[in-house]
Amino acid sequence: MTPFWGTVILGSLSIVWYVLLTWWNVNALYDAISAIGIMVCIAYGGTGLACTIYYRKELLKSAKNFFLMGVAPTVGAIMFALILVKVIHDDYPFDNGNGNSYTGIHGIGGVFLMGVGTLVLGIILMIIMWIVRPEFFRRGPETWPGEGQPIPTKTSASRSNTALERRDGGVGVRSIRRLRRRHVYSPAPSSGSLRAPHPALARRAGRQGPSRERRS
Repeated sequence: MTPFWGTVILGSLSIVWYVLLTWWNVNALYDAISAIGIMVCIAYGGTGLACTIYYRKELLKSAKNFFLMGVAPTVGAIMFALILVKVIHDDYPFDNGNGNSYTGIHGIGGVFLMGVGTLVLGIILMIIMWIVRPEFFRRGPETWPGEGQPIPTKTSASRSNTALERRDGGVGVRSIRRLRRRHVYSPAPSSGSLRAPHPALARRAGRQGPSRERRS
């Protein structure tokens, strides 16, 4: 499940970005490193807010859940938002190299240009993906399904798996593999050491067994 092409594309873009910055101005590399702080504020602040939304149905079940799943992530998100406003305000002016940026264009600091420019570029790309793949953005806010419960997803893959399971009498190929990975067994009635397979596996084995014998 490693994002192979995402790794290749971002790695290639990072190399090109590094070469262009060092070719234009070596000090621009330091501004690029400082601009990462803007993305960090948004990433961690958004994660804290998403945590509170995701576990919102668990907050009032205990004091621990309320503080660790609600108060702490929300306070963290607010802190990162305030830091983001402060950083953007301080990084905007260039001030001839006396400010937070080593480089600048028309009086605007390089840290601000790289940080906010990257965010604007990300918003443009997100709008493009919204047009190309609108089904992803139609998903509503999800909630934690509970300890040990699978996370529900509504994708075309899940619909195709459901159709496959219906064709196989309720036990699809993916379901069999999932049961095997989880080692879902029921104890055998005759022996305490031996274990019988799950009924779903037994039913599918019974359907496949005679057909293989006829072929042989």
